[in-house]
Amino acid sequence: MLNKLKSKYYRGLAVATVAAMPVMALADDSTANAALDAAKAELASLKTGIAGIGGVVIGIVVAIVAIGIMKQGIRKAG
Repeated sequence: MLNKLKSKYYRGLAVATVAAMPVMALADDSTANAALDAAKAELASLKTGIAGIGGVVIGIVVAIVAIGIMKQGIRKAG
């Protein structure tokens, strides 16, 4: 599950990087700075969203593991 999210994160990052390359190559200096600032802002918001989703996924995984450990303890006690 985490590997799938990790691969999707890297693919999204690669797509964003490749999409920004032509803009930077064809822009003049003033437009390049504006485009670079816009790209940085978009990637920063994307990173924040991915970090939020990662926190939720890690919380769910920890809960599942904790339930499994509790089940093992109950089985051994019984």
